[in-house]
Amino acid sequence: MGSNLIDSTIFYNKFVFILVFIINEFMKNLTIYGTLNTPLIKIDVDNKMFEISGISLPENPHEFYEPVIEYIMNYNQNELTIIWDLQYCNSSSTKSILLLLKKCVESINKVKVIWIYDFDDDDIKELGEDFQHSINTVFEFRVRE
Repeated sequence: MGSNLIDSTIFYNKFVFILVFIINEFMKNLTIYGTLNTPLIKIDVDNKMFEISGISLPENPHEFYEPVIEYIMNYNQNELTIIWDLQYCNSSSTKSILLLLKKCVESINKVKVIWIYDFDDDDIKELGEDFQHSINTVFEFRVRE
């Protein structure tokens, strides 16, 4: 019984993701609504903004982030501001998120990263500092208000 519920939830999440992706692809924006285990992801082409917020604990981070990476690789603007506002990111997500950030920097001429963290969350701040060095881009660090 429990396995069927998990399978149904995974199917539903994939269906919603595909539906939202198709609708927003027509409008040139991308929105993936957050769940208990996945972050909200919004890419607004008109405002050249990419927001990722919430928590990142997907069962398969590669599967979750791959369509976002594909979208970014086809993003045809020359600048993008990334607002990174994750309260928690597990270690298996960091590899996919780092790849996503690298693809942003490789595919887009001007990338600005605003990294938001809680004033007492050294782990998230240090993750941002590590990512900053890995992709050789200056981040703007902000304490969550």
